[in-house]
Amino acid sequence: MTIDKLISIASRFSLLGIVIFTAMFLIGPLCVLALMSFSDSRFLIFPPPDYSFRWYVEYFTSASWRDATLVSLILATTVSVISTAIGTCAAIAFSRSRFAGRDMIQTVIMSPLFVPNIILAVGLYSVYSIVKLNGTMVGLVLGHLVLTIPYAMVVIGTSLAEFDQRLEQAAQGLGASPLRAFRHVTLPAISSGMATALLFTFLISFDEVVLAVFLSSPTTSTISKLMWDGIRFDLNPTIAAVSTLITGFSWFLMLIGLLAKKELEKRRHNNQSTALEGGVV
Repeated sequence: MTIDKLISIASRFSLLGIVIFTAMFLIGPLCVLALMSFSDSRFLIFPPPDYSFRWYVEYFTSASWRDATLVSLILATTVSVISTAIGTCAAIAFSRSRFAGRDMIQTVIMSPLFVPNIILAVGLYSVYSIVKLNGTMVGLVLGHLVLTIPYAMVVIGTSLAEFDQRLEQAAQGLGASPLRAFRHVTLPAISSGMATALLFTFLISFDEVVLAVFLSSPTTSTISKLMWDGIRFDLNPTIAAVSTLITGFSWFLMLIGLLAKKELEKRRHNNQSTALEGGVV
């Protein structure tokens, strides 16, 4: 066996070892947390002295946990839909328009990606104190939109960058109106990006805790805020059970998102072919 082959084999094993170590480093703590969620002990102990569904029952039977979960789901759904719609419009406007101050406006909109959440939360808290939005669902939605719209713009803007605008122009050349050409050609082409943005912004809103700490109230407390309070004041395995459920829920949504993205990409090619054959006319 030559030296080159030995080096090649060693490189492959080294890469495999790095991948395995990284996976264990990332997934290992989640596995430990999941095991602790099935503990029968009143405290977070690993390994658990005995196993039980006690803390999962505690979560599903607790009114405070149920209310916080409902608030988080309503908030994340509302934010994801609105931010995806606004992000789509903004991405199209910035990709197709040239106007004075365009770069400056785009930089301002994207600034929440670079500003620490704690600074944004303090600023929003100060403004909300003046306009009486602290502790309201409207205030939470607006605050989360500031965080999620830039992400939606980036994801959808990437889909628009890969889209050949000549397809839309060809549809208009065949007699379709600009709106009809956009709806039947452009929209299906960027639908996978919109689906990704919808999923991404939902998870960002659902998991956000910094804004919730500053802007929520007892009636608008999210599940992340309740977990934060539980860690500070009453550390028990219910936190581990909730964390495990949220992790599983996030993975499930990501799997659904990947499957939906593949399906949308297949439909996109079919719709483009149909549209250019006269389906949009």
